[in-house]
Amino acid sequence: MTREGEPRAAERPTTTTAKAASGGARGMRPSRVGLIALVALMGFLYYSPLQRFVETRGDLGGRRAEVAELRRERNKLEARLERSTSLEVLRREARRIGYVKPDERLFIVKGVNAWRRAQARCAADATACREG
Repeated sequence: MTREGEPRAAERPTTTTAKAASGGARGMRPSRVGLIALVALMGFLYYSPLQRFVETRGDLGGRRAEVAELRRERNKLEARLERSTSLEVLRREARRIGYVKPDERLFIVKGVNAWRRAQARCAADATACREG
């Protein structure tokens, strides 16, 4: 149903020439430019905090491993402390570092390693250790 005098749809002139003459398909509206600029600004402002977040999250795994290692070391030290409170362990440690009881004499024996090597040779070859 066309009015008289109007060309039919097939006969209408195309509007591409009109769009080309007016400067493009509608051009960039100021609202679109503003929206694109806003999105770009938000991306720029969020980049640095997001980058720090990702780095911090990566460091978190390393810190957790370090905390676990420190906990193991603490547990080991606590167990050592519990063992060292007994008198026998204290006596043994004192002997190891050179303490002696009152009225005892300290003898320092040198050449123990050479003596042990000689004893090992004698045990391996009985003819090598005979005197005379």
